[in-house]
Amino acid sequence: MLALRTNGGVPALSLARGLPSLFDGWLEDWRPTAWTPAVNIYEDADQYLVEAEVPGFTLEQLEVTVEGAELTLAGTREVATPANTTAHRQERPAGEFRRAFTLPVAIAADRVQATLRDGVLHVALPKAESARSRKVAVARG
Repeated sequence: MLALRTNGGVPALSLARGLPSLFDGWLEDWRPTAWTPAVNIYEDADQYLVEAEVPGFTLEQLEVTVEGAELTLAGTREVATPANTTAHRQERPAGEFRRAFTLPVAIAADRVQATLRDGVLHVALPKAESARSRKVAVARG
């Protein structure tokens, strides 16, 4: 139970004892309804590298699209319940996801490569030539 205490004349809530009972049983029946894979994005001089955690996915269940500077990752995961069983707990999320990322520069879409390895989707996104930095020689004038 939440208790109102005073500490030197200033009211303070004592949540430490009250929070556990406040949520008792509430989270027990919680089931995820939507999910998105965790994503890391890295950059080097020539490209962006994206890693997305997609365990249990097949190549056919994933879609990678690039338009300009926007990367979209999408997919659908089905979790089958074994025949003649009743599920008592289902914590593995299922269904569709879609994540879009706007990168700071345009991507060379024709050179994008995506691979699926050990439950991780790896996407290499080369920067468009116009977006790459170049060293310019200075001529005597």
